Amino acid sequence: MRKIKGLVAATLSLTLMFQSAVMGATIKDMTVGNKMMNMNKLKLAWADEFNGTELNNKYWTPEYGNGYDGWGNKELQIYTDTKDNLEVKDGILSIKARYEENKEGNKILTSARIKTQDKVLVGDGYVEARIKLPSKEAIWPAFWMLGNKISKVGWPKCGEIDIMESWNVNNFTQYTLHYADYKGYDNYMRNGQVTLGLDGKQTDKTQWHTYGVYRNGTNVAFYYDGQLQKNFDTDYDVMAELNTKDYFILLNVACGGNLTENKIPKEEDLPCQMDVDYVRYYTDIVTVPGKTKVKKVKNLKGKKAKVTLKKVKNAKGYKVVYSTKKNFKKAKTVYSKKNVCTLKKLKKGKKYYVKAASYTVNNKVKYFSKFSGKKSVKIKK
Repeated sequence: MRKIKGLVAATLSLTLMFQSAVMGATIKDMTVGNKMMNMNKLKLAWADEFNGTELNNKYWTPEYGNGYDGWGNKELQIYTDTKDNLEVKDGILSIKARYEENKEGNKILTSARIKTQDKVLVGDGYVEARIKLPSKEAIWPAFWMLGNKISKVGWPKCGEIDIMESWNVNNFTQYTLHYADYKGYDNYMRNGQVTLGLDGKQTDKTQWHTYGVYRNGTNVAFYYDGQLQKNFDTDYDVMAELNTKDYFILLNVACGGNLTENKIPKEEDLPCQMDVDYVRYYTDIVTVPGKTKVKKVKNLKGKKAKVTLKKVKNAKGYKVVYSTKKNFKKAKTVYSKKNVCTLKKLKKGKKYYVKAASYTVNNKVKYFSKFSGKKSVKIKK
């Protein structure tokens, strides 16, 4: 979901920074099988179960109005915090889109959008919500995250992670990563839409489903009903903001806008609502492997170099980074399951610097130790 570049920060209140688990016990296993999220490796750090009769203002801030250019998407609705648009009841948060009359007697579209900016910020780990969606033309619900630096650097430099969005009567949901390219323009990675459930049948977005995202500093992986949909490698300088530890969560239902093909909701289709059972944030229960060491780098015939690393107990493998620059700019990377690997296609006469990190694997993504010190080798043959 594209966002305005000049989003105004909410007034600072109670800031809850969850960089690691601070509460709760280990969560019982979700069904574990092919590509399933293993909840045994996670522990609960924060949750809103939407108990009570009001939105918890220690966690959430409502947004208001129509934003700049319809929140950057040419959306039609005005956001409010009235119970007609935003209600917590019987353990469910409901965000409702509707037509209503303004003071002048004109019909306007209203809805709600809430965020945890400057209140609950999430880092590495797994963010999940259980949601039931509307299926109406020109209605666009979303569950997503933005980098908390948006007030300083703007969008898209802050990074954006769309965990779930859907629009119109399409019976699919979509996940997207937004980040700034080297010129500061929006770049995004998308892998189609979620169309099939665990049973292989067509999804039904109007029923309850869970939508989640897992991050570990080098990967962003999306889940639907606990099943891995796509694992993106984000271990690149240009994607650095996707790996930061200060994202905030948003929930909203937009009316009209770019993704809906700028349609206008029909009066007979409204009101309609997105229901949210919970939003939860888990952190990893992971023992990071110890730091490795580059023991030796030897030039071999054929413009190659043999790298020997200190073997690390419990490591699943090693990441070896090499460059002709001491600061490792324009570096190349090799992954090896053994503590010995060969670097190929090197340039004769050049001096190469080498460093390495060990890694373990959790929920099918790599979790790295700190880098070793560097060693160098000159390619003479």
